[in-house]
Amino acid sequence: MLGIGYSVEGGVARIVISREDFYNAFNSGMWADFSSSVRTACSSPEVFALVVEARGRWFSVGYDVEELLGIETVEASRRYFQGVRRAFIRLLECRKPVIAAVQGPALSAGAELLLASDVVIASRSASVGFPDARLGLIPPVLSTLGIYILGYRRAKAMAMTGAVLAASEARDVGLVDLVVDPDIIGGAVRETVEYVRRSPQTSLGSIKEAVTASVRPALEAAYSKLELMVLSREARERMRRCLESGCRIPGLGELPR
Repeated sequence: MLGIGYSVEGGVARIVISREDFYNAFNSGMWADFSSSVRTACSSPEVFALVVEARGRWFSVGYDVEELLGIETVEASRRYFQGVRRAFIRLLECRKPVIAAVQGPALSAGAELLLASDVVIASRSASVGFPDARLGLIPPVLSTLGIYILGYRRAKAMAMTGAVLAASEARDVGLVDLVVDPDIIGGAVRETVEYVRRSPQTSLGSIKEAVTASVRPALEAAYSKLELMVLSREARERMRRCLESGCRIPGLGELPR
């Protein structure tokens, strides 16, 4: 499997991010497949919970920078980020519990998947950060929903500094709910699934609906801003340098090309 995998077993849908040679970076096709998988899971009567996980050493580095650099017109940018926005809104509006199992670094849009999930279980080897500003961009989910989860000052500081937090630090600020040893993350996910199985779907869905309704207008506006920022001269130069000389991430070092 390369890209996005989807399966259902015992009432639990699993979406698996699998593009290991590219740090599980999302390209436009993966955003479309992810969005479609979320819609399928969340509309299926046989599914009561959704687990988002990844293969390899990384959870996801987020965007495919090379693909972003290839966006050259406003129309193309709008088309691309409409796909990203659709994926996140579907995840946020899913009336079933979404559990993220994070086995490695989650950055940028990859880290924003954690914010859009309901329960985040991370391995001690995981880390979380939002280095978007270093590329002249913004993290829309962190800048909106993140304020509810982390608080205004913390969300703003993480967006501005691009700092990467270890799993235990991410738990302390509210990005992660549970940190476990790498070899038991699967067991922790299964245990969490059993907890959410006991609650009525109508209650869980109503809890999520209230939060999503309040944040969606701001999220839409943030993505509209990002559509233009990705075309700016500064962002394009920073993305080009990242591709040519390596993207250096605070706390993780340089990502080899």
